[in-house]
Amino acid sequence: MTVPSRRREILEQIADPLGSAAVTEVGQICELFAGELASYGEVIIAPGNERAGLMIRGEDESFTSRVHSVMERWNMPEPGLHYHTVLAHLFEHRRAFFKMEWGGDGDRLVAFYFRRRPTVDRVIEQLGVQGVADDVLDRVRQFARLLGKTTVHFVSAALRPGSAVYHKIYLSQWVTTDTARAVAGRIERLLDAEGIGEGNRDIWSLYHNSLARPHLDSSLFVSISFTETALLPWVKIDYPGIAPSIAAALLAIDRQAGAETEMRALTDRMGVDELSYLGVRLNRDQPITLKYYCDYAQDSGHGG
Repeated sequence: MTVPSRRREILEQIADPLGSAAVTEVGQICELFAGELASYGEVIIAPGNERAGLMIRGEDESFTSRVHSVMERWNMPEPGLHYHTVLAHLFEHRRAFFKMEWGGDGDRLVAFYFRRRPTVDRVIEQLGVQGVADDVLDRVRQFARLLGKTTVHFVSAALRPGSAVYHKIYLSQWVTTDTARAVAGRIERLLDAEGIGEGNRDIWSLYHNSLARPHLDSSLFVSISFTETALLPWVKIDYPGIAPSIAAALLAIDRQAGAETEMRALTDRMGVDELSYLGVRLNRDQPITLKYYCDYAQDSGHGG
């Protein structure tokens, strides 16, 4: 069995609980992006197996065109399609990532990411052109300032049919034994500024060091999401290389065993011991939510 065929088989198995339409679309996507899937792919699972997803990466206009065709076929909103075209040209079609997620009852979600590390000022200028309100742009500036960043790791947006464009900005934090305390302090100040609930902040504070693992010298990614008119009520942190047992500890006790079983089923299927990334959404007024990412290949680069 070829590498893309094996990867397609795994994703079809994961999508199977979501219905035959999702499985059929997975097959179509794997054919359309067979070249990219041969070298890189990241499978995504939401707790309870309520959603399944695939992240792929491309480097040319052909990839941009195929991504655009999928978004059109899935009836993604026109402003999101336009923004994708703008960013693809701005970033010369390079270091592009595309995520597709399947849910039940025909629910489809996509997100696109560009990893070109533009300056914060350049990104804010482009967001202003796209109609993002001045007060939201001020919050983006504050986000970057609190994390001590002048460049953006990923410029991104998430789309769903009939919904507003959810802009996303990802900033990296390099974590070592020398920088760990400063990184934790910056994130803590950000969570305070965004009004993240005390209970979620306490859980984060308890487990952050175990998730960040400073002795490994690695980058985590902090992101915010917003529409043209408002910041959304959460901060997301993507931690690399997380064991299922550590990830499950973030959840309520009655959910931990089930979540760990789901994560281990994913890592076993992918033939690895750890999640490539754990997405931790720290919500303002709701419990912490997780998303599991697992690479087909080792060189993820992660798009979230």
